[in-house]
Amino acid sequence: MNMKLCPNSHYYDALQHAECPHCKGNAASPDIGMTVPLQAPAPAAPMAVPVGTPIGATTPVGAAVPAFAAQPAVVGPAEGSTMPIMKEKFGTDPVVGWLVCIEGKDVGKDYRIHTDYNHIGRSPNMDISITGDDTISRENHATIGYDAVEKIFIFGKNQGRGIVRVNGKAVMSDVVLKPYDTIEIGNSKLKFVPFCGDSFEWEKGNS
Repeated sequence: MNMKLCPNSHYYDALQHAECPHCKGNAASPDIGMTVPLQAPAPAAPMAVPVGTPIGATTPVGAAVPAFAAQPAVVGPAEGSTMPIMKEKFGTDPVVGWLVCIEGKDVGKDYRIHTDYNHIGRSPNMDISITGDDTISRENHATIGYDAVEKIFIFGKNQGRGIVRVNGKAVMSDVVLKPYDTIEIGNSKLKFVPFCGDSFEWEKGNS
């Protein structure tokens, strides 16, 4: 036996064949029968997973919010939560006054004030939600309330880090508001407009 290697990498017995029988039998396709080296498939490109803005994070002023960023859901009152007195009596929580934004990102927007305490913050869950001002705490930055017994509106700081002001003066404890007082929260200024008081009460109607 005299084994030889042909140019196409085939071994054959030169004593029995004058030329490679594999190549001779497949002259039209000399590559048939050749060992083809295996190629590993190219690794797939890693999938980019967008990271949303964490809930509760303060967005830097001027930064664009990604389209995939999760938006906080508005959560309604929890079952068994305390019912406001006016809502229990009338079946609705009637407006007793307004805050109107006169300076800031939400300029021109108004916010309804209801009886008892109204919590102010950026979160949609707040009674008064000022979403356009990132310098306002998400929850409980300040509080405004209406006492239907004494017929007065009260404003005070809550858990917010930033100082709140009424007519330019820092509020360190609850203050009684007067019509058209100017409230400052974060970078926003809001004008106070009462509806209920000495001239009108929901319980008695127009007096």
